Amino acid sequence: VPGKARTQYKAASKAMHAKNPEEAIKQLKLAVAAVPKFADGWNILGSLYEQQGKLMEAKDALQHAIDANPKLAGPYLRLARVSNKLGDFEAAAKNEDALLKIDNRFYPEIYFIQGITRFQKKDLAGAEESLKTAQSRDGAHTLLRAEYVLGMVALARGDVAGAKEHIANYMKSDPTTPDIERIQSQLDSLGKPDAPDFHITLERP
Repeated sequence: VPGKARTQYKAASKAMHAKNPEEAIKQLKLAVAAVPKFADGWNILGSLYEQQGKLMEAKDALQHAIDANPKLAGPYLRLARVSNKLGDFEAAAKNEDALLKIDNRFYPEIYFIQGITRFQKKDLAGAEESLKTAQSRDGAHTLLRAEYVLGMVALARGDVAGAKEHIANYMKSDPTTPDIERIQSQLDSLGKPDAPDFHITLERP
């Protein structure tokens, strides 16, 4: 941590430990104002903004982090995710590619995000490849949602049976997901001519 930003960074860390994101953001803004090239400070600030749903602020902070240190991997992952949430799939793909050039082993989540991006861009084969790579690289099994997105890929291909299988598998593996009831309703309606659009997010809520 740069000397000029150390006091503010320590205050931000204390605020985060106390679960006070507003104070943490305030202190981190002071830290990066004192040291504009403080990449880690920008990265954490962007993460906090994303957690609060302030996506444009997150995007700006994360881009500052990348500009300050293009070799820092974390901001690319977060910026790809934020870009997807903003519907900017070209920006998401750009940041995914950038991260994979820096590190294609340590961040298995990037393949999950890439799968979502490719799905949104109607690249179903690419989406399936990325999602299966995410599953194979995720030793901690934290990317369970990839199975649900694979269901959406199958559905987009018109493979209702395949979609049902993937979605049912996801529900068994992640029964505590907050949208489990909506996913069950979606599963029950698959293949029916009047099936509604449940607007279920591809990322876990």
